[in-house]
Amino acid sequence: MFKNRLKEKIRNGQAAIGSWIAFSDPYAVEAMAAAGYEWLLIDTEHCPIGTESLRNILIAMKGTPVVPVVRLMNNHPDYFKMALDLGAGGVMVPMVETEDLARRAVDHCRYPPLGRRGCAPVRASNYFHHYDEYMAQANDETLLVVQIETMQTLRELDAILEVKGLDAIFIGTGDLALSMNFMPEAERPPVAKVVSQIFEKARAFGIPYGTLAGSPEECVQYVRQGATLLTVGGDLRFMMEGAAGCLKQTRSLIRRCENHAQSTGLTLHCVRNPGRLALVAEQPRVAALAAKEQAWSCRTCQVSEPVRYTALPGGPENGVHYTSHFLSLLAHQP
Repeated sequence: MFKNRLKEKIRNGQAAIGSWIAFSDPYAVEAMAAAGYEWLLIDTEHCPIGTESLRNILIAMKGTPVVPVVRLMNNHPDYFKMALDLGAGGVMVPMVETEDLARRAVDHCRYPPLGRRGCAPVRASNYFHHYDEYMAQANDETLLVVQIETMQTLRELDAILEVKGLDAIFIGTGDLALSMNFMPEAERPPVAKVVSQIFEKARAFGIPYGTLAGSPEECVQYVRQGATLLTVGGDLRFMMEGAAGCLKQTRSLIRRCENHAQSTGLTLHCVRNPGRLALVAEQPRVAALAAKEQAWSCRTCQVSEPVRYTALPGGPENGVHYTSHFLSLLAHQP
């Protein structure tokens, strides 16, 4: 009943693509859960997500095939109890730099005899309705991931990978880069080399491994290196990039329209809908229509009226075209 699909998949060497959760609003969480990711990583380390917010996030994911994994604040038993008792499918422990810290993570995550996790799986056991089933399966099905995030960790990496009870490692490339005294960039050969070395070591020990990918292309590169536990993007990043991208595209289109108006000489605006562009046209065509008092159709409100032309001092290059319905301006062309 408590089968962990994510744990099973990475054990079988299959790539599991996830993403990050920074928002606690159920709307945002449900939208991310409906996107089709196999797992979602809830970041309580760097995001303002407390106990009640975490509960709401996990409730929002209920009934979906997504496996929720919680990145803990730190390697303290209280954070393990909070996440796992609320029903998380697994936990990720940051900054595990030594064998001793890895053993502590196992101790906090597993029930006796593998560890010392306290017994109160309230929501995890469906409010004790399936208590016996949960207790029988929890040690096998709960995913425990430790993060490798500093160069100092490499000295004890072999010992960490030998700790019984660990299910996977996840490389934090940002902190890894900082530990080498430079910031991560899109192209970072030194960090990439270290990542590959950690991957190779984990593969030799038979431990699933992964990291966060900055793009789909980078994710594919990691898959080719045998990584199975991977994330691409996150709710906060998607919102920021989507909002900024939409605004950038809108402003670009407006500038193109304005540039076209300047190059063609005439912009007609609908008076009934101020600020809405009716159409852009070349001055000679307008003058020809005005001379014949032909109708000009406004595509904004579908009204047709004749166009009239009035010359101003400076000639036709500096004039105004108007009717009761249209207001148009012909800018001076030097």
